Amino acid sequence: MQRTARHTGSRTAVLVLLALMTTACGAVVRVSEQREAAVATGATPVPAPLDVAAPSSAAPLDATPPSSTAGHQYGASLDEWTETEQQQKDSAAAETTTANTAGPEQSEFPEIEWTEWNDLIPAGASGAEIMARFEERLDAIEPGSEEIDALYAEMQAEYDPEAVDPALAGKKVRLAGFVAPLTYDDDVVTEFLLVPTFGACIHVPPPPPNQTVMVTVDRDNGLTVDESWGAVWVEGTMVVESGSSDLGATSYRITDATSGAYTDF
Repeated sequence: MQRTARHTGSRTAVLVLLALMTTACGAVVRVSEQREAAVATGATPVPAPLDVAAPSSAAPLDATPPSSTAGHQYGASLDEWTETEQQQKDSAAAETTTANTAGPEQSEFPEIEWTEWNDLIPAGASGAEIMARFEERLDAIEPGSEEIDALYAEMQAEYDPEAVDPALAGKKVRLAGFVAPLTYDDDVVTEFLLVPTFGACIHVPPPPPNQTVMVTVDRDNGLTVDESWGAVWVEGTMVVESGSSDLGATSYRITDATSGAYTDF
């Protein structure tokens, strides 16, 4: 029983390790959940992230977020965001229509399906898949031994935050997420990073490059400042290409893009 308990604790510690490792690159796990996991396993809690100063070209970020962001936590996933939005919508018993709303009948590419963020990570490269491959070996090693430390290092070496799926190259995609603005044309965001969590790159650490997409749109297809504070959709052609910006590195880029406020919930 004691050995089983030790191995259970070891597996939990590994999950925390992978979570912390991914957080360093800005994974889609909320910081608060990582801190709770660290406390539960006796590990050092993850410090609260510091706000990252926006570049001078992104001055509108200093504005107060609109009231629609009330109740949202920085680092929230798209599912968590939409759940909160739906609750607020239900409680208000109001239906809102937006001229810039994405929907199958309004899509520029009606034949394509929504792309999920996990689709941007190649098969076998996610933290959960790495953990599954090493689980049997972890169970066979005594916790706290030199062998377990070596195995942890081997697991970490397998994690590649820049791993991409080449099959996405040239594919028409429709992806929903959040905005880290880079360039404005007056009050319209025309260049931004599309990321899977609310506030990423600005209020929490940036996601890994393979969870960050560079998007450039013309003014007519850009986002207002208000829209950029919430969930958005982007459609266009996916390019597998490494890039960098003041707010984070990218492994993908979407060209010929259109964008709008995401209200598909």
